[in-house]
Amino acid sequence: MNYFSGESPENYEQKCLCTLVLDVSASMQGSPIKELNEGLKQFHQAILDDISASSRLELSVITFGSEVKTVLEPTLVENFDMPNLSVSGLTPLADAIELAIDKTE
Repeated sequence: MNYFSGESPENYEQKCLCTLVLDVSASMQGSPIKELNEGLKQFHQAILDDISASSRLELSVITFGSEVKTVLEPTLVENFDMPNLSVSGLTPLADAIELAIDKTE
């Protein structure tokens, strides 16, 4: 008789949180926001291509522009598509860093 009926996790790897705090203020208009979005796509693909990183890295994305916003809650890279960011507003950097610290804690 089998007394164990629990589910086994698919991923036993130790997790590591990476929080990206990204400027999407008006100063990023044009080429800078395009380059940021391209860099995010390349970053995402590089992690997906690395078996070890893709099973360990949890990624969170916080943007700051007209508002500080959590674009992506902490999750494994395989579970999302990298967001396409757009420009808006001022540069509340301190508020964005505070949110990142809170999420990390």
